[in-house]
Amino acid sequence: WVDINIKYLENKYGKDNILYANLHLDESTPHLHIMLGVKNYSVKRKCNVLSNAHYFNGNMAYREVQDSYAECMQI
Repeated sequence: WVDINIKYLENKYGKDNILYANLHLDESTPHLHIMLGVKNYSVKRKCNVLSNAHYFNGNMAYREVQDSYAECMQI
């Protein structure tokens, strides 16, 4: 389960953008804590900038992430 989650994140956001992923067993349901550092090249600034808006911009984007995650977990 952990490996499938990490692969999903790598495919969706890129391996270099995963800063942290840790399995937590401190509650009745195992879960992962994940930190993404999503980099985008800014033409205006002429460099990479951290930007969550590229992947998480609005409610529809969140729905799409949830749907793609659910599809991945069907395996």
